[in-house]
Amino acid sequence: MDEKTLREAIKSARLRKKMTLSDVAQSINSSIGYVHEIETGLKAPSMAMLSKLSEALGLRILVGPAEVMDAVTRRSLNTEEVNKEGA
Repeated sequence: MDEKTLREAIKSARLRKKMTLSDVAQSINSSIGYVHEIETGLKAPSMAMLSKLSEALGLRILVGPAEVMDAVTRRSLNTEEVNKEGA
């Protein structure tokens, strides 16, 4: 998951749950400004903060080394292409 997709997922989940920036900040013991900076890409959350955000927002976020994630993505895309060709 790239940074833009992550930011969009965080904001989308917050809005879907009808939470304000203040609600999220309070639930993760952080500031409104910091949550806003994460959503707008001014700051990247640490793994610990990402864990808190995912729990507060009900997100399941898969992270790992870029090489591993790239391989998983490629494998997934290749499987989809094979399925389309076989249809």
